[in-house]
Amino acid sequence: MPKNQNFTLQGRLDSGDEFSISFCYEPELRTSNGELRIPDIQVSVFTSQNQDFSGLRHSLYTSGKPVAQYCFNIKDSDYAEQGHHQFINDVVGVASNTYLNSLNLKASFILHTDDKFDYWGEVPVSRILKEKFNVSIQNTGYIGHKYGAISLLPGLNAEGKFRKIVQLLFKYHDNSLKTACLSCGHKLKVGKEVVPSWKPTMISESELTDRAINGRSNAGSGTGVYCSCSLCADFWVIQICYGKHHPLLKLIDCFHRNSDHPEFYGKWMYICPECGSDPSLEDLGY
Repeated sequence: MPKNQNFTLQGRLDSGDEFSISFCYEPELRTSNGELRIPDIQVSVFTSQNQDFSGLRHSLYTSGKPVAQYCFNIKDSDYAEQGHHQFINDVVGVASNTYLNSLNLKASFILHTDDKFDYWGEVPVSRILKEKFNVSIQNTGYIGHKYGAISLLPGLNAEGKFRKIVQLLFKYHDNSLKTACLSCGHKLKVGKEVVPSWKPTMISESELTDRAINGRSNAGSGTGVYCSCSLCADFWVIQICYGKHHPLLKLIDCFHRNSDHPEFYGKWMYICPECGSDPSLEDLGY
């Protein structure tokens, strides 16, 4: 594959909404200070909400600002053998410091070869260090899936892992495709296939749905939006967390961390990756 050249794929939902995803192998990127950064892969996402697609069909996009940009770096790592220092170097040193922060990205991840280790940025680095390496450090805080280390190997659920990454990029870090079914390309209809978890009396259901999808504080704690595709039966839930009203994306194969409370074991209750909100049944008044 040629280096530092964009390869762009264009897609269209059945609603007519268009989007594209641009890949670049070893792009030459510059920080705000002019320093050179060359990640292994850069991914840029464009949607019809921020692009004029007229006249650009069947061609590469040569102008316009992407709605989100991501970087991935490939590592041949065995964290069980190499230990926590290699993990910290990869995740904090490379993914976070070298690329995420210096290039103002939406997210940056290490793609590695250790099939027994996945870190999606769902809990603080300090918690992963304790769980995986029995190393204790001061709490580093939640990072909202902005960086991590994901195993990706051919033949070892690579297709399922790739789908999970696509959901993270297109639906969690980008609001424009949250009600689009990425399995079949169907744009779900609000009010029929996209419905809130409770019926408001002072505002419309569509307004409540919009508030929840965009993570607005006036959506109400715990408000959910159920998304059910009528064409392929895919299902997911967008829910406001019970803490600072961050939007969660609940999937059958989810990248959020399941609740720490035993009463929610195996259920669709997750720790907020932004603020750590994780209420118990008692906290919820049950």
